Amino acid sequence: MVQHFRSLGYTVVVLHPRAGEPYRDAFVIQSIDSDTLNSFNVAVYRFASGALAKAHRRALVASFGQFPESNQWEIKNADLFVGTTASTELHCTFPNNGAPSCKPYTFPRNRFETVVAVAEGH
Repeated sequence: MVQHFRSLGYTVVVLHPRAGEPYRDAFVIQSIDSDTLNSFNVAVYRFASGALAKAHRRALVASFGQFPESNQWEIKNADLFVGTTASTELHCTFPNNGAPSCKPYTFPRNRFETVVAVAEGH
């Protein structure tokens, strides 16, 4: 899967699990849609089973990226996919009255689903 994404022109960083990590393999596809404000990264965690992926989903989704509250995730077979914004900035709006409202840039769910489909199709 790593080679497949590299052949499509993406930067892929292989993560080396530390002792005690629940997943067998992991990598991050970086800067998808990097020419937009909706750039995102996707971590792929491969487990021994789908049950293990489900058991560890919450902790891994909460620990990935700068703004984990905006993360998206999907489990396919024994793979957990976690998407996070690549932006390190907040997007703020300033109403005429009241406090500004700030949140992380988000990325379209359909783009995340496309990455998952490409990965699973390989």
